[in-house]
Amino acid sequence: MVGRQWGEQSQGDVDYTYWNLGLTPRLNKPLLSLDLRYWDTSELNCPNSGVFSCGPRIVGSFKTSF
Repeated sequence: MVGRQWGEQSQGDVDYTYWNLGLTPRLNKPLLSLDLRYWDTSELNCPNSGVFSCGPRIVGSFKTSF
């Protein structure tokens, strides 16, 4: 997935492109799956404030179905 974010000039005017690449194997037929993803952005000078973090990350999550 690739996306583009345009910031408001009054809020620091942070414009950047973001992307992620992931893999989701099923672990126990359809009941359980693991999602492992690499996220990154084009922002080089990361403000690192609040929830926004523009550095590279690896994120994992589990999903179950009933």
